[in-house]
Amino acid sequence: MAQALAAATRTPIQVLWPPASDPAVATALDAVRLQQDIEDAKARDGKRHQDAAARLSKPIEAAWAAPEASAPPPTFGETSRSSYGLHRQIEATNREAVGSRRPGRRRRVLIPAAASIAVAVAAGTAIATTSGDEPPVRQATPVVQAGPTAAERQRAAQQATLVEAKGRGDYDAAITAATSLNDTATVAELRTAAGGIFARRARQAADRGDLPLAASRLDRAEDRYGDSPAIDGVRRRIEQIKDARQKRAAERKRAAKKRAAARARAAAAARRAAPAPSSPAPSGSSASPVPSSPAPSSPTPSPRPSPAPSTGGSGGGSGGGSSSGGGSKGGGSSSGGAVDPGLY
Repeated sequence: MAQALAAATRTPIQVLWPPASDPAVATALDAVRLQQDIEDAKARDGKRHQDAAARLSKPIEAAWAAPEASAPPPTFGETSRSSYGLHRQIEATNREAVGSRRPGRRRRVLIPAAASIAVAVAAGTAIATTSGDEPPVRQATPVVQAGPTAAERQRAAQQATLVEAKGRGDYDAAITAATSLNDTATVAELRTAAGGIFARRARQAADRGDLPLAASRLDRAEDRYGDSPAIDGVRRRIEQIKDARQKRAAERKRAAKKRAAARARAAAAARRAAPAPSSPAPSGSSASPVPSSPAPSSPTPSPRPSPAPSTGGSGGGSGGGSSSGGGSKGGGSSSGGAVDPGLY
């Protein structure tokens, strides 16, 4: 079978070969070339075996013709020279004869031959199936989807929602769309912007003096958008306003105490300077009342009370009139200076 296959491969056959770019055809051609190499190697081995047999046949024929001349003498026993030399020559011939191989070597030779035959048969089958009048059919390339996928369309819709929400100032919807897009940078930017708007409104309320409203707006901004530098700045402003209010309240309280003390001192001095009232005469007596004190020749001026000590916050203690009137006028403005309207 191997010889027939070798002869068939050597004989040119008109076959419509498919293009060599086909992987199946390339594999089949490689198998055919391998089979051809194996057959050539077998032919060379057979030629060498034939040459060896021809060389060995000549000594064998010479030994049969003249055994005494070609065989060495025996070293022991009663074996004749002719029979001994002939047996030795026959054993040597059998060892070197063609086809006297051991089973292991025979298997090593037969297994590659069988494999090569199977490969050649497969190659022939592939060539027969691919050959013919019709050209080889080219595999269709997979059709690539031209339009966007569902995920891309959804992402585009979310991006449009984000842009629209930012345009109309709806920061909550914009933050939701940016979160669905996994855009952390845009989410942080929107949170900072929304917190800044709430902080600006809280500062306006604080400047008007409505500190509870300002604090509530800051709390809502922190709950919805987190902390931000603008919110921290407004909180510091609220604390400054509270401290200024406490200081002014303490100053007003101290000024009120000083004014009350000054009024008390002025009233005491006025009572001391006023004359004692005359006692009325009894109704049953007819005598004229006796004056309690002789009339002075010249009127004596009444002692004037010393003015109250001026404080740092009093503005008009010397406005004129009596000392008590001046003190009341001086207590009109306790702070003494311009007042920041933003602190109220």
